[in-house]
Amino acid sequence: ENPMHLINHNNSAKEMHYMDDWYVLASRPNVYALIYYCGCNDACCGYAGSVLYTRSPCFEDLSTQDVEEIKEAISGAEVHGFDFEGLCTPVASCGSQSLPSVLV
Repeated sequence: ENPMHLINHNNSAKEMHYMDDWYVLASRPNVYALIYYCGCNDACCGYAGSVLYTRSPCFEDLSTQDVEEIKEAISGAEVHGFDFEGLCTPVASCGSQSLPSVLV
């Protein structure tokens, strides 16, 4: 149907029940993909968020054109509370940091 709408509405009864819809809002092959997701599971219904996958670890490496396309896609999605200024970079470092004792 729509190759930009990825649907995951099926899992076994032994697992937590969930339904997720993922939308590819914008992409440029081998550069970036902007994904918006929303869903429902046994613990929470109505969660949503976005992920911007890039080949580079630095957002600043995207071209001005890429950034404008991303901004336009977010605006065009017309999702309340979803805006470019709300994007953030997660801290996903490991190695030199020690884990809390409860996780070891």
